[in-house]
Amino acid sequence: MSIRPSIEPGDDYLNKVIKYIPAEITAFYVFAAGLISSSEADPYYLFRFTLITLLIITPLWIYLSVNNPQNPANRKQRIFHSAVAEIAMLIWIYNISMEWLVRFFSNNLPNDPVAGSLVLAIFTLIVPILEKVFIK
Repeated sequence: MSIRPSIEPGDDYLNKVIKYIPAEITAFYVFAAGLISSSEADPYYLFRFTLITLLIITPLWIYLSVNNPQNPANRKQRIFHSAVAEIAMLIWIYNISMEWLVRFFSNNLPNDPVAGSLVLAIFTLIVPILEKVFIK
């Protein structure tokens, strides 16, 4: 039984985008961010621990959960889906927790909502192209 919805050959782009979003990971992050913001400890260190944990767990969770016994995803598709989910998670966190993520990367990222929106838009356009190149 599949833990997550799997990408099927007949899915249109919108259905694929919905399935690429790691909802379990984003739900955990929203929960953790709420706890972090209410903590008396330095929020940056708690954020760093949470981010590193999610950077490790996200690709593993997606790789292991994208499996459908009726139509088993091939290894290449599972790896691609894991990579896309990892990048999507980082872009999503960048857009909602920009200050923490910019600090995590030693201020080497722009701290600008416009940059976050542009990265999101570009990523959304690039994923279907990459999928055609790597999967098909």
